[in-house]
Amino acid sequence: MSRPTQASTAAQRAAALKQAPFLAQLSEASRERVMAAATELRVHRGEEIFHTGDPARQCYLILTGKVKLSRTSKHQPPPPPPRPGEKLTVAARRRATTVQTRESLLWVMGPGDMFGELSVFDQGTRSSTAKAVTAATLLRFEGNQLAALVGMRQDVALAMLQVVATRLRRSDDHTTGMVLSDVSGRVAWLLMHLLERFGEDSDPVNEDSQWVRHDLTQTELAQIVGASRETVNKVLTDYESRGIIEVRPREFRVLMPQKLLARVE
Repeated sequence: MSRPTQASTAAQRAAALKQAPFLAQLSEASRERVMAAATELRVHRGEEIFHTGDPARQCYLILTGKVKLSRTSKHQPPPPPPRPGEKLTVAARRRATTVQTRESLLWVMGPGDMFGELSVFDQGTRSSTAKAVTAATLLRFEGNQLAALVGMRQDVALAMLQVVATRLRRSDDHTTGMVLSDVSGRVAWLLMHLLERFGEDSDPVNEDSQWVRHDLTQTELAQIVGASRETVNKVLTDYESRGIIEVRPREFRVLMPQKLLARVE
């Protein structure tokens, strides 16, 4: 489980805190009060931070690394149809009653992003599972402490409302991108959003070219767009063959962003 550690390097911490929209909106006095209530944690790659159904008591801000939010659903596959005149075998009946689970990856977040923020307003249970995609350093805030600051300081209240509004906007964008497109369009939508969030400096030779280190497997990419890994692999291969992107494990380079944007629209 998560545990307190020594502080991150000063440069990493300063960069992450500067990127955090929540903290950037606070006055110096409010920021000091908020930071005084924070505990710094380090989690390993693949480590679970909280699970669906857990009590929602803390929220987190990412200093370094990436964290994904996912949700698991139960699925009971139908039995294979019998051949003409053939009855279902015992094994087929057993498979038909076996409930399987599916993981849907909701989003991946990086330095400056906040998650678990609903615990500040409603200390119910977690609606998703948070897991470290890479080794990560986090700030953990007790929800009741932030709730007290929300009640006392207007800028903290407005900053928390902005965090929630960003979450809702992201959810709406995700729903629109997933519902109104085919798989190829959904993959293009995902690549553009990853580019916007994790795109690195452009290539001096080609200003439109940017590397995106997302740290996700193709299976995880497929979980976001609601398709099979094989289908997503075919779409990425098609985009690469057309010179739109260059794909490497857990990263890609966008060579023609306008082509991806046109596919999304």
